[in-house]
Amino acid sequence: MSAVLNIQAGSKPVSRTPAVLMLLDVAASRIKAPECDQLALVKARYPHAWWISRDPYEIAYWQLRQPVLLMTFDRLQEAVELCLGGPVDVDRFLDPQQLFNQIFNSNGSART
Repeated sequence: MSAVLNIQAGSKPVSRTPAVLMLLDVAASRIKAPECDQLALVKARYPHAWWISRDPYEIAYWQLRQPVLLMTFDRLQEAVELCLGGPVDVDRFLDPQQLFNQIFNSNGSART
């Protein structure tokens, strides 16, 4: 018998089985939110604050290429979903390069 946890992610209810929760743990271990000092060092690398942008393509372009999560995961997931035009399962974030390739052409322009 598998337990199902109902967790609120933003405003939408998400049903997460133990397998999905395990995937979340793996994803979280690959994309970690660093301590404040580390976060400031990572942010200092960029000429502009793309992590506060409202443009989902800008968020996806930079965050999917950055192993340090500079925003909440829900915000990243929402941006990727807007870029792809539909829901994106959490397990797809285990391979951010594949998501990036699905959204952008090899020259960095958005696929249409």
